[in-house]
Amino acid sequence: MNNRTKVSLILTSDQEREPELIRFLDGLSAQTTQYSINLYFVNQSQKNISYNWNQVKFNSEIIPSGRLGLSTARNLALSHLMPIDDSCEIIGFPDDDCWYDDKVLENVITYFELNPDVNCICTNVFDPSNQKSYGGRPLHIEKEVTFKNIFKLPISVGIFIKRESFIANQIHFNEKLGAGTELGSGEETELIARLLESNCKINYVGSIQVYHPVPDYVEKDILKYFKYAYGFGHLSASLINRKHFAVTLFFIETFTRSFGGMLRYIFNPLKRSLYSGRVKGMLMGFLKGLMS
Repeated sequence: MNNRTKVSLILTSDQEREPELIRFLDGLSAQTTQYSINLYFVNQSQKNISYNWNQVKFNSEIIPSGRLGLSTARNLALSHLMPIDDSCEIIGFPDDDCWYDDKVLENVITYFELNPDVNCICTNVFDPSNQKSYGGRPLHIEKEVTFKNIFKLPISVGIFIKRESFIANQIHFNEKLGAGTELGSGEETELIARLLESNCKINYVGSIQVYHPVPDYVEKDILKYFKYAYGFGHLSASLINRKHFAVTLFFIETFTRSFGGMLRYIFNPLKRSLYSGRVKGMLMGFLKGLMS
């Protein structure tokens, strides 16, 4: 890659997390990379963010919209990307409550430079306040993403893809999946699955970290985790229908752990409800996925 390399970031927000959103924008402006950074911000709020866009050190396009599902909003932003040119473009998908240290994008670009055969990387996602890795993803290791670990390693805020992979394979987000839909998760996993089906090489790089809170369970999360499980079960069955049988073992392991958690915390109303919701969601989603 050379000085024509650019990074395009797809960000959506309804501004309910305005302080976190401002933290992300400040961190983006502090990036040490010499390459061009373009931010496509889908603003799903009726108000303008109280931020001084004149102070930023990156290019930005604000795209107004109504309330959209996450996948629909990201596809809207993808449609605003300039036609591909002879530069190398890397696309990422930050959340409005994640943030970057000042070297993240430089490290991502350097990794692609050193590994030109790689089409996509999935970084670690880490909460520095409590020193927890999101979903227990491993730190400081590198491994290839396959259907055996497709649910374990990729997470949308840590995904960076070469633009040429999008163009060649017509990659987009499945708008039936993700936050704001009945199937409340799985959009990034389904995207990675289609990349793998198109013979793209994808690596997990645990030495690069995107920061994101790892929250403790609270009562309001019960419905959210049910939807996550519903989407996970549905997508697992869909991938099995597509003959990716390697995901079967992970589904069984996850279901067994959730069922065990429901029994373990039978006298803890909050955790029992969380685990039982996951069990119910996985079963319902899996059955629906098998029939679809």
